[in-house]
Amino acid sequence: MLGLKMLGFLMLMFSMCDAAELKNQTEDVYGNEGDHVTLTCEAEGHPAPAFSWSLDGRNLMETESNLNVTIAANAMYICTATNYLGNTTKHINVYGINTNVMGAPSAITTPDPSRQRCTDADNQCHEELILNPPEVLEEYGNTVFVNCSSADNGVGMYWKVGETESPPENETSAVRELTLSDWYVTAECIKRLTETSVCRKELKITVYQNPEEVILFPTKHAAALEGTQYELQCDVVKVAPVQHLTVRWYTGSETHIKTDNFTQSKATKGLANESSTLAVILSRADNGAQFRCEAQLDFGELESPPPVISSVHTVSVHYAAELKNQIEDVYGNEGDHVTLTCEAEGHPAPAFSWSLNGRNLMETESNLNVTIATNAMYICTATNYLGNTTKHINVYGINTNVMGAPSAITIPDPSRQRSTDADNQCHEELILNPPEVLEEYGNTVFVNCSSADNGVGMYWKVGETESPPENETSAVRELTLSDWYVTAECIKRLTETSVCRKELKITVYQNPEEVILFPTKHAAALEGTQYELQCDVVKVAPVQHLTVRWYTGSETHIKTDNFTQSKATKGLANESSTLAVILSRADNGAQFRCEAQLDFGELESPPPVISSVHTVSVHYAAELKNQTEDVYGNEGDHVTLTCEAEGDPAPAFSWSLDGRNLMETESNLNVTIATNAMYICTATNYLGNTTKHINVYVMNTNVMGAPSAITTPDPSRQRTTGCPLVLTPAEIVVRFGDPASVDCSTSAKGFHSMGWEAPSGATTSNTNVTTWRVEKMKDWATKPLCYINSVDGQCYVMLRITLYKTPDSVSVSALDQGPMVEGTEYRLKCDITDVAPVQKLKVTWYRGNEAVHTESFNDTTEIQVNVSSTLRVTPKRDHDGELFRCEAELHLGPNGPERVPTKTSSPLKAVVHYAPVFTGSYSEEVNVFQGDNVTFGCSAEGHPPPEIQWSYSPGVHVTVTTRGSQKTITVTRATSTDAGVYICDATNNVRVVRRNVTLVVKDRPDSPIAKGLWWLLIPLVFVIIFVVIVLADRWKKHGQYTFVPDKPNKDDSGIPMTPQSKEATV
Repeated sequence: MLGLKMLGFLMLMFSMCDAAELKNQTEDVYGNEGDHVTLTCEAEGHPAPAFSWSLDGRNLMETESNLNVTIAANAMYICTATNYLGNTTKHINVYGINTNVMGAPSAITTPDPSRQRCTDADNQCHEELILNPPEVLEEYGNTVFVNCSSADNGVGMYWKVGETESPPENETSAVRELTLSDWYVTAECIKRLTETSVCRKELKITVYQNPEEVILFPTKHAAALEGTQYELQCDVVKVAPVQHLTVRWYTGSETHIKTDNFTQSKATKGLANESSTLAVILSRADNGAQFRCEAQLDFGELESPPPVISSVHTVSVHYAAELKNQIEDVYGNEGDHVTLTCEAEGHPAPAFSWSLNGRNLMETESNLNVTIATNAMYICTATNYLGNTTKHINVYGINTNVMGAPSAITIPDPSRQRSTDADNQCHEELILNPPEVLEEYGNTVFVNCSSADNGVGMYWKVGETESPPENETSAVRELTLSDWYVTAECIKRLTETSVCRKELKITVYQNPEEVILFPTKHAAALEGTQYELQCDVVKVAPVQHLTVRWYTGSETHIKTDNFTQSKATKGLANESSTLAVILSRADNGAQFRCEAQLDFGELESPPPVISSVHTVSVHYAAELKNQTEDVYGNEGDHVTLTCEAEGDPAPAFSWSLDGRNLMETESNLNVTIATNAMYICTATNYLGNTTKHINVYVMNTNVMGAPSAITTPDPSRQRTTGCPLVLTPAEIVVRFGDPASVDCSTSAKGFHSMGWEAPSGATTSNTNVTTWRVEKMKDWATKPLCYINSVDGQCYVMLRITLYKTPDSVSVSALDQGPMVEGTEYRLKCDITDVAPVQKLKVTWYRGNEAVHTESFNDTTEIQVNVSSTLRVTPKRDHDGELFRCEAELHLGPNGPERVPTKTSSPLKAVVHYAPVFTGSYSEEVNVFQGDNVTFGCSAEGHPPPEIQWSYSPGVHVTVTTRGSQKTITVTRATSTDAGVYICDATNNVRVVRRNVTLVVKDRPDSPIAKGLWWLLIPLVFVIIFVVIVLADRWKKHGQYTFVPDKPNKDDSGIPMTPQSKEATV
């Protein structure tokens, strides 16, 4: 069962969703009046799209991909294919041809079908149309002239650019000027052969823009380290079309090392930003190497524009100090002057220090002048922030006696050398003050070591340098912390051959030199796509104590990165933290910052170093506040059409009238009403475009002042002040598909007529009550009005209708992949499909039974739409397993249904992963005597359950056992080889946490009882020996064997014989 669930989850994760896409977006259909035709709207998408149809702006309430119609007059049908990822529209122009008595078709006045796009069968080209140039490749904003020619002109020849056609020319060629200020411009030459057939040829147009800028930079603001990967990034800003882009990398003068091309990118025609990266591993020989990148649009055989070249980036390669030789012997007579050399290289250049027999000489040059006096060992240390190295120079002085024989060469005093643990015979504790040093690099600190007595002497050893012994009970030493690897220990000499020592724990730190915040790509954030910021911490130590925190707004903490699991180092290092966010237009102008701090726990930590603030610019496609509008007026009225749209960058506008470009670029258009017409406004920025359809209807009045019939609602005719009409009810709320009826009555006398105007349910009456009634309310645009004609003229009242539809579905899904991680923002999405009106919708999010977020919508769209709400969650571990759901409610006011229409999603179970936390008791240090057994365990909890791993130096006495989630180490018969640090790591996919246990193995002291037993045992041994001697003597006298007789045998054989006792027989 679990496997099936996991398979389903993986299928969900890897399924690809695509927005609805039509196979073609325009089509012309011709036929005689009365013909029955089927209009097709072929679209694909995932999920499969839903369809809707409208006729001249009126919703037809049809939901199939095909629509059966009867041709009556010229009309424009619009099919919209929609899924939750977006929608797309197809315009189908239907043209009806009237026939006269003879059956000949009458002239078609608007529009001319012969000038519309034909199918391949209609393209009856008997000879080729010649285009000059045959293909256009030109930079955005430029102008180009194109010519189309043929052997004869047929009935006429002209150009169609976009939806705009030029007047036909009775010539064998047609010239057109193209201004390439539209990325999606299209152009075709059309030759009309007859009134009903054409020959056409499309001009291939490629509009390009060379990169605005090419920026080369390292992905981390730090020098390259020898032997580690160093990455450069080349950002290409505002280039089009990206599928023709090639980026080339060079080093040195002209050495080509890499090429990236973007031919596999999704074909786009607008501006885009792209990046190419180069990863190299450098050595010290590459120090000073120069890199550059260049971006070029490659159009093959056509002439390509020149490349845009980045600035040159020079690499600085850092490497540790290194000596040419590490041991040297120098010989000379006493009194000779010699120069000791310490040749080392490194980047940065190393600093030098010298010591003599452990004593710091305070010399900082690479050479040292000395006078030979006695045998001595000089040590030179070369240091940079990447490490240090030492050279030992043994200087031997030779004394000559009268005969010229060299004197003996002495060697260093062994009593001053480091002892083993067995030598560390501390009978009492040495007290260090301070007990631990935490200080910034380069500072000076005084340390004191004290004891109840001084033994033979007390002194400090710093590195390899020992201070002179002091016959005091304390020793003070000044430490200059200019060495990352400084060590110090206090030594108390108990005798000439034994010492007591205690090491001082020293942490040398340096607060970050700089904290730099920058986007990983030099481009604006795009709404709904991932945007990544990087925080570089430059020259900080020690890195394992570093914590980086991210903030947005004033003080909203959104992420923490720590480097406690980094390899323990003592020198300067550079580190980076990244933050990936998905932004919306509401985040435009949001501010981010990061701060880096060294955290030393209970010790006082230095203040954080804070980056500059980075303000995000979020770009999003142009979007209209509403996409359809109806405008009514009398012939000759002057009206202003508005096209309110927002976008970043701000959109540019264009207007067309029944397919003809009006060359207007403002968001408002002033027109004079003449006939019914459809104006289309297009709002465009580089991320896309959107269109608004505005239907303008003309209202004529007859002689009596009664309005002529209109087929769609007319808000401009509404006049309620002083009009003697009463609607019962005055306002209705109707569910989509339900019946509706409203009475209109008057108390006026002597009126001519009254009635209802509406697409369906229209009436005319001479009585004082008339009823508007529909069986199924399915027209979103219906705005019925009741009118009355009287001697005082005409007045009317419009019925206020709220047509609502409950959602087809409400569902919750995750926008971010994978499980939630504690402390990391996660986004959930609630999709509500086919709901109306959206401005009455309220979405409430619940975690369990607790409401955590509510959202309303300001969209004024009246038709059914798909909307979504996003919940941003920063989960905690106790949210694991909780259920998230969303609830959609339509609040329709006092005239709505008694129970608020509500639909609730299925719950989404939260899976929250969190870092391991150690459980159980814990001691940082465990002390045992040699030969003892000791056990310490390690267990942790987390999600997923962590894996426990012990790390320690291998020992024959150590075993590891596992019971449940706990791993236990057992040391049997402990010895000094088992002493040391035992590290427990608890690991899951969120983090690794660590704790250390130090095992100290001490010598077992002699007990008083054991000493007493020895004193008793010694006299007991003497007593036993005395008893044995006495018994032996007695046994000899009673016939025991002897090997040497008192007298020789009679046979003088010399062979020893044994006399018989009286009781014995032979």
